[in-house]
Amino acid sequence: MALSPYLCPITASQSVTAQAFDTLSSEARALLWYHEIEHLPSHTIAEFLGIPHDAVALRLITARESFTASWLDLMRRHSRTPALCSDVLSSIPQYLSDTVHPPQRDTLEVHLTTCLRCALVVDEIDNLCEHLDVTLLPLVLGSAAFPSPFTSTC
Repeated sequence: MALSPYLCPITASQSVTAQAFDTLSSEARALLWYHEIEHLPSHTIAEFLGIPHDAVALRLITARESFTASWLDLMRRHSRTPALCSDVLSSIPQYLSDTVHPPQRDTLEVHLTTCLRCALVVDEIDNLCEHLDVTLLPLVLGSAAFPSPFTSTC
């Protein structure tokens, strides 16, 4: 499930979300697609991918964390991020999936209450992950599937 060849090349190459999705393994992309876009039940996803049914939930968490980590890494590369913020942002995938240890969670939350930049980035990636279906569908199917009267064609 690669990015659509029908996307405007400039848009596709500049989209951090598209680049982050493209860095995932084919299994991670398939897991996110089947779960977030097609809303398939776990047993169907397991059958399609040839993995144990009980492994789907854990692999979905890993796929989301990988997507989030890749997205955050790309954001850090495209902006000047202070060292402290960079360290904090590297822990955000686990923070959002609630797998970070309590002492580290406390440190992250203190930083997020004092650093507007990091708080905005966390809010953006959290929002993005909550609405992956709306975000990924046009990236995979292409902009032709979702024409807009307000955008010009490439």
